[in-house]
Amino acid sequence: MAASSALADKRAYKTLARISTRSTNSIAEAACALLKHYRWNKVAIVTNVGAVAYDRTVAFEEVFHTRGVQVVKKVMFDEYADGAAMRASGLIQEVRNSARVIIFLFSNTREQSKEFMIAAQGEGM
Repeated sequence: MAASSALADKRAYKTLARISTRSTNSIAEAACALLKHYRWNKVAIVTNVGAVAYDRTVAFEEVFHTRGVQVVKKVMFDEYADGAAMRASGLIQEVRNSARVIIFLFSNTREQSKEFMIAAQGEGM
C-alpha cells in the first residue's frame, strides 16, 4: 500500500494499492482489509508513549475491534527508544511469543520502525 503522491501515476504503478491518508482511521481500515484478506485475525501492536502514537493506536484498536481482528498483545516503548533500549526491555520477546503479525504505530514512524526492526532482527525475528 502507498500513500505517497510520488506513486500516484496509475499507469506506471498498476498493481499498487492507494489509500487516503486524510485520517488515521482510513489507514486503519485499509490495514484491516489487508489483514482480513489473508485471514490474519490476531495481531500485536507496537507503539510508544506520547499523544500522536496514542491517537493512532486508539484508531487502529477501534477499527480492529469492529472488524473482528484481535489485538493479542500491545507493547509501548519510550518515545525516543533506540534498538538497544527496546531489546533491553524484554518486550520484543513478549511480542515474538504473542503474534506473527505486528503493527507498528510509532510517533516518529520511520526512525522508530527502523530501530524496532533492527532490535527484532537482533532477537532472531
